[in-house]
Amino acid sequence: MMRCRPSRAVRALACAGVACLLGGCGSTSSPTTQKEPSISKKVAVQLAGQTRVVESRLAAGDDCGAATAVDTLKRQAARAIAEREVPPALAQPLGQSIEALAVRISCTPEPASSSGDWNDKKHEKKSNDRHQQDEQSDEGDD
Repeated sequence: MMRCRPSRAVRALACAGVACLLGGCGSTSSPTTQKEPSISKKVAVQLAGQTRVVESRLAAGDDCGAATAVDTLKRQAARAIAEREVPPALAQPLGQSIEALAVRISCTPEPASSSGDWNDKKHEKKSNDRHQQDEQSDEGDD
């Protein structure tokens, strides 16, 4: 089976969306400057943690695991945005970064193992052999 290995750029992009948020997390401002939008540390840590899961699965070559992890990241981000834990100024860049990552991950599930088919055929052959033996013994009883 051929696998598409994500490039380092894709792995770096896995962190880009959350890094965008973390840059605004807990920022300090002087009284004369306008406060930058920020998210709570709790949400930033949660999204960063899920981003690391995506990155580690990509690094391990587990594209399907990475795709599942990105779906989880999308749900977490959507929930945080809906609950207004992500400021509107950061919501769109976050969503775009996650979506850009998601479209670069290609998950092609491996085909199911055929060992079950072999066992079924083996069992079917034994059953047919027994059935033929029963028919032959019935014919001999006539």
